[in-house]
Amino acid sequence: MAFHQDNLVQINQWVFSSTQSLLIKALDDQNIDESLESVTLNTSAFQVLSKMIDVYPDVISADDLLAHIKDDKVTRNKLYQIIAKLRRIFDDKTHDAQYIETVARQGYRWVPEPIARDAFVNSTAKIMGDSDNKIAEVHSGVLEQNIFDDLGFISHTYEQEQEQEQEQEQEQEQEQEQ
Repeated sequence: MAFHQDNLVQINQWVFSSTQSLLIKALDDQNIDESLESVTLNTSAFQVLSKMIDVYPDVISADDLLAHIKDDKVTRNKLYQIIAKLRRIFDDKTHDAQYIETVARQGYRWVPEPIARDAFVNSTAKIMGDSDNKIAEVHSGVLEQNIFDDLGFISHTYEQEQEQEQEQEQEQEQEQEQ
């Protein structure tokens, strides 16, 4: 399936918006509006997810995913963390995967068929954009945290996540030194 940047893609009970780096929990016959649970993906997670959807149903190697990520600071360990984060979002398991399957010594396969979907309804565009209907960035500040807290989707802050990732990287470095 060819994945185009302006498409909305239905993935089981999720809708992926590539233009907004957004996942919205909505069934295929459900209108998308501000009342639905949603997650804004960071750039690296967005690039990994869009590449996996783009190559569906083929397997993509970790090296190919790393090459697709435009941030040179993303290491293989960071890629594993991104995959784990996406699995948490989708409530997916490594065994009996419903979304991201690990194919031994080959890479990853996107499991559900991505299906093109109709565009957003007007109410969603209004809350996600400014008065000129341009898409607004909500990646920082209290607003984003409050929205996700209200949805009950995340239970910790971005700073805590960064601290955890740094601790994991330090532990891995210490293990490699031994």
